[in-house]
Amino acid sequence: MPSAQFKVNDLVFLPCPEGKAEEGPFLSGVVCEAPESGDLVVKVGKAQQRVPASNLRRRFIRDDGATCQDNTALVHLNDATILENLRARHEADEIYTYTASVLLAVNPYHDVTGLYGEAQCARYRGKHIGALPPHPYAIADTAYRALVRDRKNQGFIISGESGAGKTETAKIVMEYLGYVSGSTNQMTAQIQRRVLQAQPILESFGNAVTMRNNNSSRFGKYNSIFFDEDGTLCDASVTTYLLESSRVVVHAKRERTYHCFYEMLSGLPDEKLKKLHLDRAKLYLLLANEGQASATQEETSEEKRFHAQFKDLDLRNFNRLCVALRDVGFSEEDIDLTFQVLAGLVHLGDLSGAERDDGAPSTGKTDLGPWEGVLSQESFEHRIRGGSGG
Repeated sequence: MPSAQFKVNDLVFLPCPEGKAEEGPFLSGVVCEAPESGDLVVKVGKAQQRVPASNLRRRFIRDDGATCQDNTALVHLNDATILENLRARHEADEIYTYTASVLLAVNPYHDVTGLYGEAQCARYRGKHIGALPPHPYAIADTAYRALVRDRKNQGFIISGESGAGKTETAKIVMEYLGYVSGSTNQMTAQIQRRVLQAQPILESFGNAVTMRNNNSSRFGKYNSIFFDEDGTLCDASVTTYLLESSRVVVHAKRERTYHCFYEMLSGLPDEKLKKLHLDRAKLYLLLANEGQASATQEETSEEKRFHAQFKDLDLRNFNRLCVALRDVGFSEEDIDLTFQVLAGLVHLGDLSGAERDDGAPSTGKTDLGPWEGVLSQESFEHRIRGGSGG
Protein backbone atom coordinates (compact mmCIF):
# COMPACT_ATOMS: atom_id res chain seq x y z
CA MET A 1 0.00 0.00 0.00
CA PRO A 2 1.64 3.32 -1.06
CA SER A 3 2.46 5.88 1.64
CA ALA A 4 0.21 8.43 -0.07
CA GLN A 5 -2.84 6.37 0.88
CA PHE A 6 -2.23 7.12 4.56
CA LYS A 7 -2.40 10.48 6.27
CA VAL A 8 -1.58 11.81 9.72
CA ASN A 9 -3.89 10.52 12.51
CA ASP A 10 -5.01 7.49 10.51
CA LEU A 11 -5.67 4.47 12.73
CA VAL A 12 -3.63 1.43 11.72
CA PHE A 13 -2.50 -2.05 12.72
CA LEU A 14 1.12 -3.05 12.30
CA PRO A 15 2.78 -6.46 12.76
CA CYS A 16 4.00 -7.24 16.26
CA PRO A 17 7.82 -7.36 16.47
CA GLU A 18 9.48 -10.72 16.95
CA GLY A 19 9.80 -11.70 20.59
CA LYS A 20 6.55 -9.95 21.61
CA ALA A 21 4.06 -12.50 20.33
CA GLU A 22 2.24 -12.44 23.69
CA GLU A 23 0.87 -9.02 22.71
CA GLY A 24 -0.85 -10.54 19.67
CA PRO A 25 -0.02 -10.73 15.97
CA PHE A 26 -0.76 -7.03 15.42
CA LEU A 27 -0.35 -3.82 17.44
CA SER A 28 -2.63 -0.78 17.32
CA GLY A 29 -1.06 2.46 16.23
CA VAL A 30 -1.65 5.99 14.88
CA VAL A 31 0.14 7.54 11.91
CA CYS A 32 2.27 10.52 13.05
CA GLU A 33 4.11 11.30 9.83
CA ALA A 34 3.07 10.35 6.32
CA PRO A 35 5.63 11.43 3.71
CA GLU A 36 4.77 11.00 0.05
CA SER A 37 7.46 8.35 -0.23
CA GLY A 38 9.43 6.20 2.18
CA ASP A 39 8.48 4.79 5.58
CA LEU A 40 5.73 6.22 7.77
CA VAL A 41 6.17 7.15 11.41
CA VAL A 42 3.64 5.34 13.60
CA LYS A 43 3.00 5.91 17.30
CA VAL A 44 2.44 2.72 19.29
CA GLY A 45 1.73 3.49 22.91
CA LYS A 46 4.29 6.14 23.88
CA ALA A 47 6.92 5.02 21.36
CA GLN A 48 7.29 5.89 17.69
CA GLN A 49 8.70 3.71 14.97
CA ARG A 50 9.23 3.83 11.23
CA VAL A 51 7.13 1.31 9.33
CA PRO A 52 6.85 0.59 5.58
CA ALA A 53 3.39 1.40 4.28
CA SER A 54 3.06 -2.17 2.97
CA ASN A 55 3.14 -3.45 6.57
CA LEU A 56 0.21 -1.33 7.75
CA ARG A 57 -3.47 -2.28 7.86
CA ARG A 58 -6.27 0.17 8.41
CA ARG A 59 -8.35 -0.13 11.59
CA PHE A 60 -11.37 1.58 13.11
CA ILE A 61 -12.38 2.48 16.65
CA ARG A 62 -14.89 0.17 18.31
CA ASP A 63 -16.51 2.48 20.89
CA ASP A 64 -19.57 0.41 21.82
CA GLY A 65 -17.85 -2.97 22.08
CA ALA A 66 -20.01 -4.38 19.28
CA THR A 67 -18.61 -7.05 16.97
CA CYS A 68 -19.52 -8.23 13.47
CA GLN A 69 -21.21 -11.59 13.05
CA ASP A 70 -19.92 -11.60 9.46
CA ASN A 71 -16.38 -10.49 8.73
CA THR A 72 -17.45 -9.17 5.33
CA ALA A 73 -19.37 -6.42 7.20
CA LEU A 74 -16.19 -4.98 8.76
CA VAL A 75 -15.37 -1.36 7.89
CA HIS A 76 -11.87 -2.40 6.81
CA LEU A 77 -11.49 -5.99 5.67
CA ASN A 78 -7.96 -7.25 6.21
CA ASP A 79 -6.20 -9.95 8.21
CA ALA A 80 -5.68 -7.71 11.24
CA THR A 81 -9.30 -6.57 11.53
CA ILE A 82 -10.54 -10.14 11.03
CA LEU A 83 -8.31 -11.41 13.86
CA GLU A 84 -9.36 -8.52 16.10
CA ASN A 85 -13.04 -9.27 15.45
CA LEU A 86 -12.54 -12.96 16.21
CA ARG A 87 -10.67 -12.11 19.40
CA ALA A 88 -13.38 -9.75 20.64
CA ARG A 89 -16.14 -12.26 19.87
CA HIS A 90 -14.21 -15.08 21.54
CA GLU A 91 -13.88 -13.06 24.74
CA ALA A 92 -17.68 -12.68 24.77
CA ASP A 93 -18.16 -16.46 24.19
CA GLU A 94 -19.37 -15.73 20.67
CA ILE A 95 -17.15 -18.43 19.24
CA TYR A 96 -18.64 -18.59 15.74
CA THR A 97 -18.23 -15.97 13.01
CA TYR A 98 -19.18 -15.98 9.33
CA THR A 99 -17.07 -14.90 6.42
CA ALA A 100 -19.88 -14.93 3.87
CA SER A 101 -21.05 -18.60 3.87
CA VAL A 102 -17.86 -19.91 5.54
CA LEU A 103 -18.10 -20.48 9.29
CA LEU A 104 -15.06 -19.75 11.46
CA ALA A 105 -14.88 -21.29 14.94
CA VAL A 106 -12.49 -20.42 17.78
CA ASN A 107 -12.29 -23.12 20.43
CA PRO A 108 -13.44 -21.71 23.81
CA TYR A 109 -11.93 -24.66 25.74
CA HIS A 110 -14.98 -24.65 28.04
CA ASP A 111 -18.70 -25.33 27.76
CA VAL A 112 -20.81 -22.44 26.51
CA THR A 113 -24.20 -22.74 28.18
CA GLY A 114 -27.25 -22.94 25.91
CA LEU A 115 -25.32 -23.07 22.65
CA TYR A 116 -26.41 -26.57 21.59
CA GLY A 117 -29.26 -29.00 22.07
CA GLU A 118 -32.73 -29.66 20.69
CA ALA A 119 -34.03 -26.18 21.55
CA GLN A 120 -31.27 -24.60 19.47
CA CYS A 121 -31.78 -27.15 16.69
CA ALA A 122 -35.45 -26.16 16.50
CA ARG A 123 -34.47 -22.49 16.48
CA TYR A 124 -32.19 -22.84 13.43
CA ARG A 125 -34.40 -25.19 11.45
CA GLY A 126 -35.46 -23.62 8.15
CA LYS A 127 -33.54 -20.37 8.75
CA HIS A 128 -31.23 -18.82 6.18
CA ILE A 129 -27.60 -18.10 7.00
CA GLY A 130 -27.43 -14.71 8.70
CA ALA A 131 -30.97 -14.78 10.10
CA LEU A 132 -29.60 -15.95 13.46
CA PRO A 133 -26.14 -15.75 15.08
CA PRO A 134 -23.44 -17.82 13.35
CA HIS A 135 -23.64 -21.51 14.18
CA PRO A 136 -22.80 -24.94 12.69
CA TYR A 137 -26.53 -25.68 12.84
CA ALA A 138 -27.14 -22.91 10.28
CA ILE A 139 -24.56 -24.35 7.87
CA ALA A 140 -25.94 -27.88 8.34
CA ASP A 141 -29.52 -26.70 7.83
CA THR A 142 -28.62 -24.87 4.62
CA ALA A 143 -26.91 -27.98 3.25
CA TYR A 144 -29.82 -30.22 4.26
CA ARG A 145 -32.43 -27.98 2.62
CA ALA A 146 -30.35 -27.79 -0.57
CA LEU A 147 -30.09 -31.58 -0.57
CA VAL A 148 -33.85 -32.04 -0.28
CA ARG A 149 -34.76 -29.18 -2.64
CA ASP A 150 -32.16 -29.59 -5.39
CA ARG A 151 -31.56 -33.35 -5.08
CA LYS A 152 -27.80 -32.72 -5.20
CA ASN A 153 -25.17 -34.16 -2.88
CA GLN A 154 -23.81 -31.77 -0.27
CA GLY A 155 -20.47 -31.78 1.55
CA PHE A 156 -18.81 -30.21 4.59
CA ILE A 157 -15.08 -29.57 4.87
CA ILE A 158 -14.07 -29.18 8.52
CA SER A 159 -10.43 -28.15 8.77
CA GLY A 160 -8.11 -26.58 11.31
CA GLU A 161 -4.98 -27.16 13.36
CA SER A 162 -4.78 -29.58 16.27
CA GLY A 163 -7.09 -28.47 19.07
CA ALA A 164 -9.14 -26.16 16.86
CA GLY A 165 -12.32 -28.18 17.47
CA LYS A 166 -12.72 -30.25 14.29
CA THR A 167 -13.89 -33.37 16.11
CA GLU A 168 -16.46 -31.49 18.19
CA THR A 169 -17.72 -29.55 15.15
CA ALA A 170 -18.23 -32.80 13.22
CA LYS A 171 -20.28 -34.16 16.13
CA ILE A 172 -22.37 -30.97 16.24
CA VAL A 173 -23.14 -31.19 12.52
CA MET A 174 -24.03 -34.89 12.80
CA GLU A 175 -26.28 -34.12 15.75
CA TYR A 176 -28.19 -31.51 13.79
CA LEU A 177 -28.60 -33.68 10.68
CA GLY A 178 -29.93 -36.48 12.86
CA TYR A 179 -32.41 -34.04 14.40
CA VAL A 180 -33.61 -32.31 11.25
CA SER A 181 -34.10 -35.56 9.30
CA GLY A 182 -36.68 -36.74 11.84
CA SER A 183 -37.26 -40.22 13.20
CA THR A 184 -40.53 -41.43 11.67
CA ASN A 185 -39.94 -45.10 12.40
CA GLN A 186 -37.91 -47.38 14.60
CA MET A 187 -35.40 -48.25 11.85
CA THR A 188 -34.63 -44.58 11.16
CA ALA A 189 -34.24 -43.87 14.87
CA GLN A 190 -31.83 -46.80 15.18
CA ILE A 191 -29.71 -45.55 12.27
CA GLN A 192 -29.61 -42.07 13.77
CA ARG A 193 -28.51 -43.48 17.11
CA ARG A 194 -25.81 -45.60 15.47
CA VAL A 195 -24.51 -42.64 13.45
CA LEU A 196 -24.12 -40.56 16.60
CA GLN A 197 -22.74 -43.45 18.68
CA ALA A 198 -20.03 -44.25 16.14
CA GLN A 199 -18.19 -41.10 17.22
CA PRO A 200 -17.35 -42.23 20.80
CA ILE A 201 -15.92 -45.48 19.39
CA LEU A 202 -13.76 -43.63 16.87
CA GLU A 203 -12.56 -41.26 19.59
CA SER A 204 -11.62 -44.07 21.99
CA PHE A 205 -9.66 -46.04 19.40
CA GLY A 206 -8.34 -43.18 17.28
CA ASN A 207 -7.84 -40.17 19.58
CA ALA A 208 -5.08 -39.45 22.07
CA VAL A 209 -3.72 -36.84 24.45
CA THR A 210 -1.04 -34.69 22.82
CA MET A 211 0.88 -31.63 23.94
CA ARG A 212 -1.67 -29.37 22.26
CA ASN A 213 -4.94 -31.24 22.61
CA ASN A 214 -6.39 -33.69 25.14
CA ASN A 215 -8.61 -35.28 22.50
CA SER A 216 -6.57 -35.11 19.31
CA SER A 217 -7.76 -37.21 16.35
CA ARG A 218 -4.78 -39.19 15.10
CA PHE A 219 -6.50 -40.20 11.86
CA GLY A 220 -8.59 -38.74 9.09
CA LYS A 221 -12.17 -39.68 8.45
CA TYR A 222 -14.81 -39.23 5.78
CA ASN A 223 -18.38 -39.45 7.04
CA SER A 224 -21.12 -40.27 4.55
CA ILE A 225 -24.77 -39.83 5.49
CA PHE A 226 -27.55 -40.96 3.16
CA PHE A 227 -31.14 -39.71 3.03
CA ASP A 228 -34.16 -41.03 1.15
CA GLU A 229 -36.37 -38.97 -1.17
CA ASP A 230 -38.32 -37.62 1.79
CA GLY A 231 -35.16 -36.35 3.44
CA THR A 232 -35.17 -39.03 6.13
CA LEU A 233 -31.87 -40.48 7.28
CA CYS A 234 -31.59 -44.02 5.93
CA ASP A 235 -27.92 -45.06 6.03
CA ALA A 236 -24.45 -43.89 6.99
CA SER A 237 -20.81 -44.93 6.76
CA VAL A 238 -17.45 -43.81 8.10
CA THR A 239 -14.20 -44.23 6.18
CA THR A 240 -11.01 -43.83 8.20
CA TYR A 241 -7.49 -43.38 6.89
CA LEU A 242 -3.93 -42.45 7.89
CA LEU A 243 -4.13 -43.75 11.46
CA GLU A 244 -0.97 -42.92 13.43
CA SER A 245 -0.25 -46.59 14.17
CA SER A 246 3.18 -45.86 15.67
CA ARG A 247 1.47 -44.21 18.65
CA VAL A 248 0.38 -47.66 19.85
CA VAL A 249 3.97 -48.44 20.82
CA VAL A 250 5.68 -45.07 21.27
CA HIS A 251 4.69 -41.51 22.19
CA ALA A 252 6.38 -38.43 23.58
CA LYS A 253 6.58 -37.24 27.16
CA ARG A 254 3.35 -35.71 28.51
CA GLU A 255 1.41 -37.44 25.76
CA ARG A 256 -0.55 -40.70 25.75
CA THR A 257 -1.29 -43.55 23.42
CA TYR A 258 -4.92 -44.12 22.37
CA HIS A 259 -7.69 -43.45 24.91
CA CYS A 260 -9.06 -47.02 24.79
CA PHE A 261 -6.19 -48.50 26.83
CA TYR A 262 -6.58 -46.05 29.71
CA GLU A 263 -10.38 -46.27 29.58
CA MET A 264 -10.15 -50.06 29.90
CA LEU A 265 -7.96 -49.82 33.00
CA SER A 266 -10.19 -47.17 34.59
CA GLY A 267 -13.56 -48.72 33.78
CA LEU A 268 -13.36 -52.52 33.77
CA PRO A 269 -14.62 -54.17 36.99
CA ASP A 270 -11.98 -55.63 39.29
CA GLU A 271 -12.91 -59.22 38.47
CA LYS A 272 -12.47 -58.65 34.72
CA LEU A 273 -9.15 -56.87 35.27
CA LYS A 274 -7.98 -59.82 37.36
CA LYS A 275 -9.00 -62.23 34.63
CA LEU A 276 -6.95 -60.20 32.15
CA HIS A 277 -4.04 -59.97 34.66
CA LEU A 278 -4.22 -56.18 34.68
CA ASP A 279 -3.57 -53.83 37.59
CA ARG A 280 -5.05 -50.32 37.67
CA ALA A 281 -2.13 -48.97 39.71
CA LYS A 282 0.62 -50.31 37.47
CA LEU A 283 2.35 -48.06 34.94
CA TYR A 284 2.62 -50.30 31.89
CA LEU A 285 5.38 -49.54 29.42
CA LEU A 286 2.97 -49.42 26.47
CA LEU A 287 1.00 -46.66 28.16
CA ALA A 288 3.98 -44.64 29.37
CA ASN A 289 6.19 -42.31 27.35
CA GLU A 290 9.07 -43.62 25.24
CA GLY A 291 11.73 -42.96 27.89
CA GLN A 292 9.93 -44.67 30.74
CA ALA A 293 11.73 -48.02 30.36
CA SER A 294 14.88 -46.45 31.82
CA ALA A 295 13.19 -43.78 33.95
CA THR A 296 14.18 -42.87 37.49
CA GLN A 297 11.78 -43.27 40.41
CA GLU A 298 11.09 -39.53 40.34
CA GLU A 299 10.32 -39.61 36.60
CA THR A 300 8.02 -42.59 37.11
CA SER A 301 6.13 -40.74 39.87
CA GLU A 302 5.77 -37.72 37.60
CA GLU A 303 4.43 -39.93 34.81
CA LYS A 304 1.84 -41.45 37.16
CA ARG A 305 0.71 -37.97 38.27
CA PHE A 306 0.31 -36.98 34.63
CA HIS A 307 -1.97 -39.94 33.91
CA ALA A 308 -3.92 -39.52 37.17
CA GLN A 309 -5.43 -36.22 36.01
CA PHE A 310 -7.40 -38.08 33.32
CA LYS A 311 -8.72 -40.85 35.60
CA ASP A 312 -12.28 -39.51 36.03
CA LEU A 313 -12.55 -38.62 32.34
CA ASP A 314 -11.33 -42.07 31.34
CA LEU A 315 -13.97 -43.68 33.53
CA ARG A 316 -16.77 -41.59 32.01
CA ASN A 317 -15.54 -42.28 28.51
CA PHE A 318 -15.29 -46.02 29.23
CA ASN A 319 -18.99 -46.10 30.12
CA ARG A 320 -19.78 -44.03 27.02
CA LEU A 321 -17.72 -46.42 24.88
CA CYS A 322 -19.53 -49.52 26.17
CA VAL A 323 -22.93 -47.95 25.49
CA ALA A 324 -21.82 -46.99 21.99
CA LEU A 325 -20.49 -50.48 21.23
CA ARG A 326 -23.81 -52.02 22.25
CA ASP A 327 -25.78 -49.49 20.20
CA VAL A 328 -23.85 -50.27 17.01
CA GLY A 329 -24.44 -54.01 17.43
CA PHE A 330 -21.62 -55.46 19.54
CA SER A 331 -22.62 -58.31 21.84
CA GLU A 332 -21.23 -58.57 25.37
CA GLU A 333 -18.93 -61.33 24.13
CA ASP A 334 -17.68 -59.09 21.32
CA ILE A 335 -16.97 -56.31 23.82
CA ASP A 336 -15.10 -58.69 26.14
CA LEU A 337 -13.01 -59.94 23.22
CA THR A 338 -12.19 -56.36 22.25
CA PHE A 339 -10.82 -55.66 25.72
CA GLN A 340 -8.96 -58.98 25.68
CA VAL A 341 -7.12 -57.84 22.54
CA LEU A 342 -6.29 -54.51 24.17
CA ALA A 343 -5.06 -56.28 27.31
CA GLY A 344 -2.89 -58.53 25.15
CA LEU A 345 -1.25 -55.48 23.58
CA VAL A 346 -0.60 -53.99 27.03
CA HIS A 347 1.10 -57.18 28.20
CA LEU A 348 3.15 -57.49 25.00
CA GLY A 349 4.58 -54.08 25.76
CA ASP A 350 5.96 -55.43 29.03
CA LEU A 351 7.55 -58.60 27.62
CA SER A 352 11.23 -57.80 28.18
CA GLY A 353 12.36 -61.10 26.64
CA ALA A 354 10.85 -60.38 23.24
CA GLU A 355 13.00 -59.16 20.35
CA ARG A 356 12.97 -55.36 20.08
CA ASP A 357 13.30 -52.98 17.14
CA ASP A 358 16.79 -51.94 18.28
CA GLY A 359 18.14 -55.31 17.15
CA ALA A 360 18.66 -56.81 20.62
CA PRO A 361 18.54 -60.62 20.26
CA SER A 362 15.62 -62.63 21.48
CA THR A 363 16.26 -65.17 24.22
CA GLY A 364 14.15 -67.72 22.41
CA LYS A 365 10.57 -68.68 23.13
CA THR A 366 9.11 -66.16 25.55
CA ASP A 367 7.42 -67.51 28.65
CA LEU A 368 4.03 -65.81 28.76
CA GLY A 369 3.34 -67.03 32.29
CA PRO A 370 -0.09 -66.04 33.61
CA TRP A 371 -0.79 -64.06 30.43
CA GLU A 372 -0.95 -67.21 28.31
CA GLY A 373 -4.76 -67.16 28.16
CA VAL A 374 -4.84 -63.46 27.29
CA LEU A 375 -2.22 -63.55 24.55
CA SER A 376 -2.83 -67.00 23.10
CA GLN A 377 -3.56 -66.99 19.36
CA GLU A 378 -5.65 -70.13 19.81
CA SER A 379 -7.76 -68.30 22.36
CA PHE A 380 -8.46 -65.45 19.94
CA GLU A 381 -9.27 -67.79 17.07
CA HIS A 382 -11.64 -69.80 19.27
CA ARG A 383 -13.41 -66.66 20.47
CA ILE A 384 -13.74 -65.28 16.93
CA ARG A 385 -15.13 -68.54 15.52
CA GLY A 386 -17.47 -69.06 18.45
CA GLY A 387 -18.47 -65.40 18.86
CA SER A 388 -21.66 -63.87 17.60
CA GLY A 389 -19.92 -61.66 15.03
CA GLY A 390 -21.02 -58.08 14.58
